Amino acid sequence: MLALTNTTDKLEIICAGAKNTSDMDCHITYRDVALDENDSLVVSTRVKSNGTAAVTLLAAPTQSVRREIENITISNIDAAAVTPTIRINDGTSTWVVMKTSMVTLGTLVYERGAGWVNYSAAAVRS
Repeated sequence: MLALTNTTDKLEIICAGAKNTSDMDCHITYRDVALDENDSLVVSTRVKSNGTAAVTLLAAPTQSVRREIENITISNIDAAAVTPTIRINDGTSTWVVMKTSMVTLGTLVYERGAGWVNYSAAAVRS
């Protein structure tokens, strides 16, 4: 399970190179769970990558909340292959969660409980 547990933790995407024509589409579904486990809220957010500049996919949780990631879908709509890095940044250090090469029109998917799958443009696992 991917989770952000500290108020300084955020999930970011950064690419190995500049885009050719289009930034990647990123969609994240997550659950904010109260640390007392009595309440949770499912939320979705969308962002675009920005080439070699780090972009926040998911901001840090507030105090007394754990942010549990249910799904991440990243679509390479660029005219060239890209190599995105998904990382956690705590404000001091970064930790790589996933780094892979994606073909044009490929999709990278994270599903809670199943992990990461990198699909080609033909929806074939790579």
